[in-house]
Amino acid sequence: MELFAISGLVNALVAAAFGTLVFSKNWRERQSQIFLLMSTTLAVWGFAYWRWLMTSDADAALFWVRILAVGSVFIPVFFFDWVTILLGRGKKLRDFVALAYLASVCVSAFALTDYFI
Repeated sequence: MELFAISGLVNALVAAAFGTLVFSKNWRERQSQIFLLMSTTLAVWGFAYWRWLMTSDADAALFWVRILAVGSVFIPVFFFDWVTILLGRGKKLRDFVALAYLASVCVSAFALTDYFI
């Protein structure tokens, strides 16, 4: 079980490093900013995964699973936004991306409650 926990920590560190590297190279471009946000949510997910598997207390484990869920809700939305910008379709799909962000915020509002986990 420790191997799985360590994989979460490694994922978090690598995501944070890549996000910081890409952002530092060209911090003014929207695609770099979205990539940093996506990497940050990946890092949150990886860190929470690591903490969840390393804890022995049930309440603490539940807390970390809920944090993990918040990260996992935003990963696909940031990825979708990033890909639309890379493909040059960001302006055409702006309304759909905004709707996806709104849906993620609504879902994440329940992530820390008993209604989600």
